[in-house]
Amino acid sequence: MLGLAVFAVGSFLLGFSESMTQVVIYRAVQGVGGGAIMTCCYVSVADLFPPTERGKSHGLLSAVYGASFVVGPMLGGFFADALSWQWVFLVLGLAAIPVLLLTAKVFPKPVSLPENRDLDLIGMIALALAVPPLLIALSSGGVQYEWGSPLVLGMLLFSLAMSGVFIAVEARARSPLVPLSLYADPVFSLSVVIMLLLSFGLYGSVLFLPLLFQVAFGFSAAQSGALLAPMLLGMVVGGIVAGQVLSRTTGLYRIQAVICAALMTVGLFLLSTLDATTGVVLSLIYIVTAGIGIGGIVVTLSIGVQNHVPFAIVGVATSALQFYRSVGGVVGLAVLGVVLATRFSSSLEEVVPEAVKAALAVGQFEELQNDPRALVDSATADRLRSDLATSGADGAALAQELLDSLGVALWEALDIVFVAASITAALSLGFAFFFCVPVRSEPASGDTIDTDEEQRP
Repeated sequence: MLGLAVFAVGSFLLGFSESMTQVVIYRAVQGVGGGAIMTCCYVSVADLFPPTERGKSHGLLSAVYGASFVVGPMLGGFFADALSWQWVFLVLGLAAIPVLLLTAKVFPKPVSLPENRDLDLIGMIALALAVPPLLIALSSGGVQYEWGSPLVLGMLLFSLAMSGVFIAVEARARSPLVPLSLYADPVFSLSVVIMLLLSFGLYGSVLFLPLLFQVAFGFSAAQSGALLAPMLLGMVVGGIVAGQVLSRTTGLYRIQAVICAALMTVGLFLLSTLDATTGVVLSLIYIVTAGIGIGGIVVTLSIGVQNHVPFAIVGVATSALQFYRSVGGVVGLAVLGVVLATRFSSSLEEVVPEAVKAALAVGQFEELQNDPRALVDSATADRLRSDLATSGADGAALAQELLDSLGVALWEALDIVFVAASITAALSLGFAFFFCVPVRSEPASGDTIDTDEEQRP
């Protein structure tokens, strides 16, 4: 309920924001609430259902999560076009109110709460100071700044130092954010590693797939974005099927994790082989294959952790797994973004003819190396043609040659990006072979929450 309230407040503040600074600050507020909502949704499954029933609920959560990825951007685009971008957030704030009221009415209320409920505030601060500098360094290194620059090295060293502080604090905390002993558990530690690797590929593919379709098939941004729907549909199907299978069987965690990781790896690798001759239908098959694998393995890991760790720390373990899912995704975006930018810049240097470089204004070629919008934005492309038209009779031909070179360079860069994503997926497949979960068929003593009879859902 607190998460929903914070999310609603952040959404309303965003709806009335008047500057980019306010947008950034209020998005952070909204993110705090959203993070609490997501974690509580997954943790509540372990509180409300015995191990044999959790698979179905996780499958349904994955279905809602996947559907929101498709429906959310569509509704956002509709409100932004019909009204204004502020209404995207105002509607979110309004929608949170009935959900908050339903949560208060429907969710069971515990009769008794554990005595030790101290918040590990120092651990939270140390973790918050450790992760952002790492992400800033990874996303800016090799693009905006040299890897050996004081800023990048300083961020990496500061992140390392704060990580050390976090570990020291957690080792002594009375109620640690994440008990360090949890990492000695092979099921949890393997789940973390696999989740980091698969999130790396998932978020990267979601970000760069539309760009790939724009380059490969000449689709518009809207058409390319719509082609993400099959992947998300695949994730929904994979999550539901994985949850249903685990609810009806026991001991299939390793087999299911291996199958799903293999599907994800094959799908992402096939996406790296796309070209203009592949065809849309075959491309969609590749996308759905990757989506089924990703959706299935996320559910398998979540259920495996919840059914394995002691019930007293199931909330900690579940929230930690979701945290690493987010971290893996953000690190994936940062690293793959650097790979894309670096490869694009070097490829463009090789493929653009010297005559075209000479016809460009001073600094214009370097600007294109850092921002290939001319390839996917018609207004930028038209402005580029207009600039080159003043260079002489061959201006139009030079402009087309430049746009063709941009396409080749971006294609080569995207190819490397999806190869990298498929490699991380293959690594997750290797770890999946060791994912073995001893399952309890019934909840252990104390594995249910005490609720008032009237409050039972």
